[in-house]
Amino acid sequence: MTENQPIKQDELPEAERPHTTMEKNNERGELIMSASVKFSNHDMNLVVYEQGLAIEELNDPERGKTMKTKDLNFQWCDVITAQNSSEKDPKKQMLTVHYMEKQKNKALRTKSVALTVTGDNFDSILNSIQDQCRKVPNRPKKLFVLINPIGGNRKGVQFYEKKIAPIFALANCETTVKTSERAKHALEIGETQDFTGYDGIICVSGDGLYQELMEGYLKQLQKMHGVDFNDPMAKLVKPSIPFCLIPAGSSNGTVRITNDGVVDLETSALRVLRGEIHPLNIVTVHEPGKLVGVCGLAFGIGLITDLLKHSDERRWMKKARYVYSIAAVLLKKRRMYEAQVEYILDEDEGKSPLSAEDGTEQPTKEWTEFNPEGKRYACTAFLVSRMVDVGNKTIAHPYSDSGVLVLDTGCSNFGFFKYARTMTTQSPAGDIANLNIKDKALGLRVKILREEASEIENDETGGENKEDAKAVEEGNAEKRGDVEAVTESDNVIKQDDNESSKPVETMESGKEEGTDEQKDENREDEQKDENRGTDKQKDEGKAADEQKDEGNDEGKRDNVQKDEGKGDVQKDEGKGDVQKDVDKSDVQNVAASKTDEAKVNGFKSEAGKKRNKKVEALARATARDSELEHYIYLDGEIRRIDGLQFECRLHSSFIPMFGCVPEELIAAKVE
Repeated sequence: MTENQPIKQDELPEAERPHTTMEKNNERGELIMSASVKFSNHDMNLVVYEQGLAIEELNDPERGKTMKTKDLNFQWCDVITAQNSSEKDPKKQMLTVHYMEKQKNKALRTKSVALTVTGDNFDSILNSIQDQCRKVPNRPKKLFVLINPIGGNRKGVQFYEKKIAPIFALANCETTVKTSERAKHALEIGETQDFTGYDGIICVSGDGLYQELMEGYLKQLQKMHGVDFNDPMAKLVKPSIPFCLIPAGSSNGTVRITNDGVVDLETSALRVLRGEIHPLNIVTVHEPGKLVGVCGLAFGIGLITDLLKHSDERRWMKKARYVYSIAAVLLKKRRMYEAQVEYILDEDEGKSPLSAEDGTEQPTKEWTEFNPEGKRYACTAFLVSRMVDVGNKTIAHPYSDSGVLVLDTGCSNFGFFKYARTMTTQSPAGDIANLNIKDKALGLRVKILREEASEIENDETGGENKEDAKAVEEGNAEKRGDVEAVTESDNVIKQDDNESSKPVETMESGKEEGTDEQKDENREDEQKDENRGTDKQKDEGKAADEQKDEGNDEGKRDNVQKDEGKGDVQKDEGKGDVQKDVDKSDVQNVAASKTDEAKVNGFKSEAGKKRNKKVEALARATARDSELEHYIYLDGEIRRIDGLQFECRLHSSFIPMFGCVPEELIAAKVE
């Protein structure tokens, strides 16, 4: 028997047989071939089995014991390839085996071992290893890769070229690489790219780009098969090409749940080469008559959208924006909204609620309405994966047949984030007041009824938003108070106008009543003038003075006559004095009236300004809240919707995904 022919283990010389138990041999399957090699100056045996590869030590017949070397045993899914490395030393037949090794933190790392083949079957052993690597189930040969160049730290392209591309090249995977160029570009690529012939779709990004590409591809697939994806009852066609998300973004939740909590570039790439595929749930979100989006991680409205929008507006802060936004949300009162919420639970575990066989999905379960007091919510979320308690941990089960509903009817900020951190810390959150968890969820309907204004504070706008918050707290009552104040000021003006007009009327009537008295006084004045005329004749020395007095009197009498000719009641100097007093009083009253009017107008102006400020602040806050209610959360991104009513349906075991099942779930035998 030559060494080029496959041999069975029992045909090997006893000293060259691998030191394995019969149980291990059964797991490895049939022995294909072997070769004598040197490893670290030790004689070893390289054995190719049907199920794996082994590099094992040989017995030392002279010493009667084994050498102190470590056996290496691999499944074929862990072997990347074997290469001829004889160029390093042409005098030797050198073979390098590349494989992946699991670390203590569950991450995968590429390793290699250099062997020197001492026999003459070098080419045979090399080809045998490469053939077995190509036969690994689901190991892709051609990949479509989409990179987000601005995601995370804007190093998506750099990460791929330096860490990911060499791994795919080592496994002889052909790749088509594209980069997203604008917003929603991934959605367009998913709808238009021809994926025929590809064995995998790779996203080097965060959750957002993956969600867009997946949604676009699903739309393309439904159009090809004539399925109306705008109908929430439609039975969607499942894709056959598996996805993989390599974490290069700010949000990497999908990677975390599909890679047993490991968020690592190299690990995700090696998961693709292992070919381990599991079907992941998705949730479709519909407005009436329209598909809004598809998510593979989580859907939400309320607090979660407020948080994402707050952080999205501060992208210039990079990753620090998440910490800042969380702190900002924790320090203010949360926005509440009124809604009608209905849901479907998978109470009969293992049975799909969609059982029709005529091409449409018909729910076999009834919708249940959730009725908290006042129907007020701070957040409503639909988690695609169930949360399973295993020992002292709460683990997301990415491949379960149902999801989880989170209905926040006013729990504390601390309580909400304590539950949210369960996804990363795996620490059980326990019971949290006003946080309602519905396990085994299959459907969700939400109809927003009325928006409640909230308290809004923003460090960047300072006092303006404090006015907003104050206006929101006082609400319409403040507006009514301002209107009453202005109305009261109008009444004051009218009252003052009436009071200021009364003295004038009294003086005008006094003019008429005093006319007869003035005539008597005039007659007395005329008698006095006659007496003064007699005195003037007796005292000639005072003639000049008397003439002046007479001239003055005559002038006054002429003025009185002129006034009488005009119909006025004034006839003499006494009447003129009274008229002067009247004019002076009129001027004083008019001035007083203008002063009072100015004061009232000033009060009215100040009240109006105060009212306008509060009305404008309330309008701004209400407008912001009304706008926020049109946003939903889909896998790390926020998306605006037109209406205030939507329906979510879970499609179980839908998207094939490169990944693994969490070790704890395997140990606990959780299905």
